[in-house]
Amino acid sequence: KQLLQEYFGSPFLIYPNPAKDKIHIKTTINSIESGQISIYSSNGFLIETRECCNTTICLKNLTPGVYFLRLRLNDFYYHEKVVVW
Repeated sequence: KQLLQEYFGSPFLIYPNPAKDKIHIKTTINSIESGQISIYSSNGFLIETRECCNTTICLKNLTPGVYFLRLRLNDFYYHEKVVVW
């Protein structure tokens, strides 16, 4: 699988980061056939997976720390670090 940022730079706007209780995820790509967001702990454990892409994710149940987002658009992947405080 190809990394999406190799082709489009940063195709997502993820804010705020760091975040306390929620993050907003928006994409700058209009032609999305399928998409998925997965949240992983810093230990690599999958916490949540949901459909993508223009969405808000509640973080209230997460303990403060570093988390990783894996965003899939069509057959491309994008990774982003998010800090929850």
